Amino acid sequence: MPDEFFDMATRQGIMIWQDAGFSCNKYPPSRNASFVQNSKIEIREQFGRMQHHASIVQWDLNNEIEDMMFWEK
Repeated sequence: MPDEFFDMATRQGIMIWQDAGFSCNKYPPSRNASFVQNSKIEIREQFGRMQHHASIVQWDLNNEIEDMMFWEK
């Protein structure tokens, strides 16, 4: 989301639950060193960019992926 979205939400008093781009999707295993390194960079850049927005009241990251592997089909 662009910063303008969060700025508008802050002005309007809207609270945001921010899911990281990695949530609820199948990605390479966490033991893949290249994937892990790229993920760390992405998370630092995005969360660093968005951390000053008062409208963000909750951050989520990978909130379902491990459990999803065991869900009944």
